[in-house]
Amino acid sequence: MNADDWRNQLLLDSRRRLINRINKTHLCLARRNSNNLEKLLRRILGGPQCLLHQSSLSSFSHPPFDLGCRDSNSDSSLQLSPTESGQLLGALINALGAIALGSPVGIQHLPKTINWSLLMSLFTFVPAASVLGSSWADWQRIFAHTKPNRTVEYMICIPAHTAIIGAWFGAWPMPLDWEKPWQEWPICVSYGAMVGYLIGIVASLGLALVRGRQQHHKGD
Repeated sequence: MNADDWRNQLLLDSRRRLINRINKTHLCLARRNSNNLEKLLRRILGGPQCLLHQSSLSSFSHPPFDLGCRDSNSDSSLQLSPTESGQLLGALINALGAIALGSPVGIQHLPKTINWSLLMSLFTFVPAASVLGSSWADWQRIFAHTKPNRTVEYMICIPAHTAIIGAWFGAWPMPLDWEKPWQEWPICVSYGAMVGYLIGIVASLGLALVRGRQQHHKGD
C-alpha cells in the first residue's frame, strides 16, 4: 500500500468515525427531546385519567375552569378562567363566522383574521363570560332572546349586538373599487366594530340611567 492509499484510508476512517459520532449525537438529542416532551405532557395532563372539572360560578366572582387531566397522584392541571375561556371560544366562533360570510382565506390572511376575531371576542364574549360564567340559560336569555334583566346585563347585551352590527356595516366598502388602503381586510370591519361598540356603550349607559330613575320613582 503506497502513501496515497494510506492517506485515503485514513480519510475514510476519520470520515466514518465522524458520521458515527454525528448519528449518535442526533440520537441522544432525539431521546432527550422525547423525554422532555413526555415530561411536559405529564406535567400538563397529570396522568392517564382525563376529567373535565368546572367549578360553580357566581355572578361576578368565578373560580377558574379546571381543564387539567389529573389523577390521585398528581395536582398539576391546566386551568383557564371564564374570561380566558370566553376569549378563546369567542375568537373561534367569530373567525368561523367571518370565513363563512366571505372573509379572505389563506395563510397570508390568517394573522389578520385571528387578530380581528380576538378583537370581536373582547367585544362580545369576554364581558358575558366574566359576568355570566357558564350559565347557559343566562346566555340564551341575553343573546338569543335579547331579554336582559339587570343593568349589567344591558351593558353586556347592547354593546355586543351593536359591535356585530357595526362590523357588518363596516364590511360594505370592502368590495368597492375605490382602491383605498383602509378597504383591506379587516381594517374597515374593525373600525365598524369599534364604532358600533362605542355606540352600544353610550346607549347602555343611557338606558341604565333611565332604569335607575324609574326604579327610584317607583321606590318613592
